Amino acid sequence: MLSRRRVVRAGLGMLAVGALGGCGQIPPGQSVDPRTASPTPTKATRTPYVASDEQAARLRSLQATLQASRASVSAWKGTPAQASALDWAIGVAAEQRGALGVVAGPSPTPAAGSVPAASVKKQLDADAAYYRGLASGGQQPSAALWAAMAAWCQIAGAAVTAGNVRVQALGQGRATLPASAAPQDAGNDALAACHQVVYGLPVAISVGGWSKPDLEAVGVRLNAWANLRDALVDAITSLPGTPIAPQPYYQLKAPASAAAARGVVGGLQAAALPHLAVALDSGPASVRPTLAAAVGQITYDLTRWGTPVPRWPGLS
Repeated sequence: MLSRRRVVRAGLGMLAVGALGGCGQIPPGQSVDPRTASPTPTKATRTPYVASDEQAARLRSLQATLQASRASVSAWKGTPAQASALDWAIGVAAEQRGALGVVAGPSPTPAAGSVPAASVKKQLDADAAYYRGLASGGQQPSAALWAAMAAWCQIAGAAVTAGNVRVQALGQGRATLPASAAPQDAGNDALAACHQVVYGLPVAISVGGWSKPDLEAVGVRLNAWANLRDALVDAITSLPGTPIAPQPYYQLKAPASAAAARGVVGGLQAAALPHLAVALDSGPASVRPTLAAAVGQITYDLTRWGTPVPRWPGLS
């Protein structure tokens, strides 16, 4: 693991925000308090992508499985919450098909009999692994898009089986891809977000009232963010480039209660997702598999803290 002493300290005027016009400087006329999070990445609409035959078949197969499970929810004794989660998943899957230029049919003929939640989750898990592979390889049109779809598949599996995952309602948060940026700037955009989360999670758990399991869970996430930070530093340095240094402090007050702190843990991580998307699309290729996995892990972690989960993690 890379020592933090190797991080080159950048001047405050070089707060790297890769998606701001493709450069690492704050645009003229704008200012950013160095104690706050980096600005929200600029996003850009791109030419619609037409899915490959394999991707189209996969999307239609999932459609058939979701619809068969919803139709047989009574047969496999699903709960109303699970039925609602299936309705949501069917709607999101339709949006994904639209985003990738895949028409609604024809769908594969579903298997006879009931399709329980466990069968749906198995297919969603397989789809998640497939899309993570596309993201790791930087396949067109966007590694961030594939990582978002992989994360959604993971969350949808949890929503359908548990029936209690807070997700965005349909019609919210359309996927918008990040604007392109220079590799160093895109990597530094994600690195700046990592610095803030690594600073903020200890602040969140500084208040009393945490349960031991939740405290341990925050510790696991903090370690994961530190590892991601170090991987980004290595990748940026290897370009070669200059990794942005953490700020001495950020505008984040200690929460008033453990309940409020849970919101901070989820909110900090959710706010960082768009910055990871920038690095996925334009940052160093060497760190892309790590970022793709991190998007899924972070998105899944949001369910623990009651943070609403976006349907397009990092893109909405």
